[in-house]
Amino acid sequence: MKVKIERTLLLKELDLMNGIVEKRSTMPILNYILLKSKEGGKIEISGTDLEIGIVIEINAEIEREGSITVAFSLLYNLIKEMETEYIEIEEKEDSVVELRGGNSFYTLYGLSPDNFPTIPLPENEEKVIIDIKIFKKLIKMIKYAISEEHYTAMGGGYFIFKGKTIEAVSSDYNRLAYVKTEVGENFGEIDFLIYRKALNEILKFEDEGKIEVIKGVNNYFFVYGNRILTSRVIEKKFPEFYDYVNMEREKKVIFYREETNKALRRILNIISSKIKQVNMVIKEDKIILSYDSVDSGRGEEELRAEGYKGDDIIISFNAIFIKEFLENIESEKVIMEFSDEKTIVRFKPEDGVKEGDQKFDYTYMVIPFQ
Repeated sequence: MKVKIERTLLLKELDLMNGIVEKRSTMPILNYILLKSKEGGKIEISGTDLEIGIVIEINAEIEREGSITVAFSLLYNLIKEMETEYIEIEEKEDSVVELRGGNSFYTLYGLSPDNFPTIPLPENEEKVIIDIKIFKKLIKMIKYAISEEHYTAMGGGYFIFKGKTIEAVSSDYNRLAYVKTEVGENFGEIDFLIYRKALNEILKFEDEGKIEVIKGVNNYFFVYGNRILTSRVIEKKFPEFYDYVNMEREKKVIFYREETNKALRRILNIISSKIKQVNMVIKEDKIILSYDSVDSGRGEEELRAEGYKGDDIIISFNAIFIKEFLENIESEKVIMEFSDEKTIVRFKPEDGVKEGDQKFDYTYMVIPFQ
């Protein structure tokens, strides 16, 4: 194979693959990407870690057809630093690859393309087509609450398309993020439980146009422009969550997002223990955030609050859990609903969430420290 590719175009697509291709896999071929010539003056670039994969088509001048593999990190780092408009890539004997651009010339050692894993592609399967901005907004509002336990039902974000409604939810057992929005098109009824890593890759896509979300038997497919992202299906069922989201709380207080977030950032700079516990003392006209760290000392922050009537109550949280929620909303005020110091607490932005003209109903729930 011998091809000539615009450097900035190639680098843009390799940037997308940077979080997918394995850097230190025990299977050497997973450290490589596959480049294959296609009809119509295009090159197909593929990368995978066997859990998720991506196939990208870009324009190229094809002098000689064929396919090669090349170590991703070597190619990516070289192209970032090369000062040239075009990159020439040529296959030699024994999987040797020559790379030219400007005054630069490199020889890289590839592996046989026959050993590269097959990345599945979509066929005639269930799918929805959604505005990429809306889909990315849904992802951002739930991604931070996904569990680190990779192969469990909590290891992904759960998306439910039902009629003209889209719901998205995630949980790590200690908290739950839930968002709901209405759209113009009717999706029928379909759901997806998508790995965090795949969601991270979708967030790298541009903000224009539509994305196809396709449900296969063993894989999900996300088709956006010249790219097809694949992800293995999580073979688990996301737990029932509506009862928690809709559960009534008898008490509420309203506090101010920006000043509370700033106070939490100051507190987190001080707390050195792994358990980032902060106590929230709720009074009728204010909230006192306090912490007591064995290693770093004690401190408190006094915050404005309104809407609460009753005796003072102390609820303890992981400060990071509250901070991450506040950083995903823009509403000036936050509604906090609760029953007592031990039951699940619900947070909602008073003004909701917007993305352009699109409105989102956003709920966040946290289990307090007991």
